[in-house]
Amino acid sequence: MTPLKSLLAGIVLAVALTAGWFIMRDAVLANAAQRRDVSAWMRHEFGLDEQAMRRIGALQQAFESECEVHCRKVAQAKAVMESSTAPTGRESFLRALEECRSARVVHVREVAACMPAAAGADYLRVVLPKLEGADHDGAPDLSGQTRGR
Repeated sequence: MTPLKSLLAGIVLAVALTAGWFIMRDAVLANAAQRRDVSAWMRHEFGLDEQAMRRIGALQQAFESECEVHCRKVAQAKAVMESSTAPTGRESFLRALEECRSARVVHVREVAACMPAAAGADYLRVVLPKLEGADHDGAPDLSGQTRGR
C-alpha cells in the first residue's frame, strides 16, 4: 500500500471511529432520557464512577426529605398569603421561597463537589439555571427537574 493510500485509510478509519463515538453517545443519552434515568444521564454526561454516584445518591436521598419540608412550608405560606390581605403573608411566602431556593442551590453545589472539577462546573452550568423555575411540587431530581414536570 502506498503512503497516500495508508494516509487516506487512516483518515477514513478516524472519521468512522469518531462518528461511531457520537452515535453511541447519543444512543446512551437517548436511552437514559427515555427511561427518565437521571443517574445514567449523569454517569454518562459527566463521566462519573460508582463511588461518585454513591456519594451523590446519598446526598440526593437526604435532600429529598429536607426538600419536602421546604415544599410544605412554601405551600402553607402561599395558602396563608392567598387567604389574607396582610402584608406579612406575602413576606412569609417570599421567605419560604428563598429558604427553599437557597437549600436547592447548596444541594446542587454539594453534588457538583462530588465530581471532578470540570464535570462539576459543567453540572452547575446545566442545573443551576433550572432552579429558578422550581415549581415546589416535591424534591428536584439530580437534573434540577421536579416530579411535577
